[in-house]
Amino acid sequence: MAVRGDKTMTMKEHKPNGVALALLATPLIFNSMNITDVNYAICAGISVFFARYGAFMPDLDIDPKHFKGTRNIHNRVFSTILNMLGSNHRSWQTHCLTITPIPLILALYFILNSAIGEVNKAFVGWALIGLIIGLFSHFLLDSLTKEGIHII
Repeated sequence: MAVRGDKTMTMKEHKPNGVALALLATPLIFNSMNITDVNYAICAGISVFFARYGAFMPDLDIDPKHFKGTRNIHNRVFSTILNMLGSNHRSWQTHCLTITPIPLILALYFILNSAIGEVNKAFVGWALIGLIIGLFSHFLLDSLTKEGIHII
């Protein structure tokens, strides 16, 4: 984990740290949920895969001009939408510890309480858990920088 004083974190630092936190947190979450329908290795794989993307989610508010090429078209689309809604980088909409995770937590709640099959719940639930782990990894790293994050 690299903290570089007055500079901000980069994706080269956020993505591997999101994966690392998922590798640490997934066994704890899996054991506490008492899942029997899906193998742990599958849940861990889904969680780690999506944690990588969750670690990038708060930075989707970066100005779309920073994304070059068609490879990052989804980044440009999300950042354009967030900028149209008045969000700028490190705003409360994307870097707030209490507000930003709410949509993911609500989606997880509704998925786990829905009528879909248990295996489908596990797959979608672990994808959302991975996104949440990556998001909190991003918050942890950004809280160590000079700019910090919003708490409320």
